[in-house]
Amino acid sequence: MSEAFQGDRRDNSSLDYWLATEFRAEYDRQYRILNRLGLLDILPKSGEAGIIGIDSKEYPIPTKETIEQEIKRNREAVKAKLKCHTCWQS
Repeated sequence: MSEAFQGDRRDNSSLDYWLATEFRAEYDRQYRILNRLGLLDILPKSGEAGIIGIDSKEYPIPTKETIEQEIKRNREAVKAKLKCHTCWQS
């Protein structure tokens, strides 16, 4: 099991460290929670796991790689969110 992230979440290198060490485990944990709660379905059109919205549209769960790319593409926004997250944890 990986050690909890202790770095400065506002630092790009710390964000890269978190992505390399904890992100995948966190993704898997969140996926299991959604599945255990019965929120995930196998989508009829795509065959992927996801959610059928109240609008009857299919919303597949994004892949780890897709989320990781978005985090890297939006570093400043992620850093700001992580900074706020650490404020309320204290």
